[in-house]
Amino acid sequence: MIGLTGVLLAHAVRSSDIATIILSSVGWVGVLIIVLGTFKINDWNLYSSGLGIVNFIDVVFGRRINRAVVTAVVGVTGSILAAAGILNSFTDFLILLGVGFPPIAGIMVAEYFIVKTWRKDLEESRAAGTLPNSAPTWVPATLVIWIVSALIGHYSTFGLPSINAVASAFVLYVVAGRLGLIRGVGRTTTEAPQEPSGTSALTH
Repeated sequence: MIGLTGVLLAHAVRSSDIATIILSSVGWVGVLIIVLGTFKINDWNLYSSGLGIVNFIDVVFGRRINRAVVTAVVGVTGSILAAAGILNSFTDFLILLGVGFPPIAGIMVAEYFIVKTWRKDLEESRAAGTLPNSAPTWVPATLVIWIVSALIGHYSTFGLPSINAVASAFVLYVVAGRLGLIRGVGRTTTEAPQEPSGTSALTH
């Protein structure tokens, strides 16, 4: 209904510019609501992106960095890109996501059900009711398969790009597994879930 309303308003005003549509229909109140809503949404985006970057660097490189600094840098960078007109490339960005993320699912399914390189660790930890004590820091073959599958999905001229990407990742991972190419580099200790405060005396 929201999408249909937007289309009808665009036809009525004879413009695709959101500011023109809002001003012509509900005036400055509508513009104010849109602006404040955008502030709130981007506040969530900024928080989650800063937290994600900090966690990524901590887990992969073992370095803790100031989240406030990262958030400020990400916010300034995002503002500069927005002012430079990055929104004009938004469709291309969505297409990139459409071929960039599906291979991850293909790799995960192939590993869990077919290749089973680390399935034993998962089963043992599941029986103990815990997480595995450690996991590979890097799996180079997986990164190569991810990139190659994304490129196949992006440049293929048949079918759906996302389906081509996930199918390519699945097949390539199975082949790499059969050839013994799926090997981890380094080990990263996993963190055990923390108990809620005040419960340790009761449980121990």
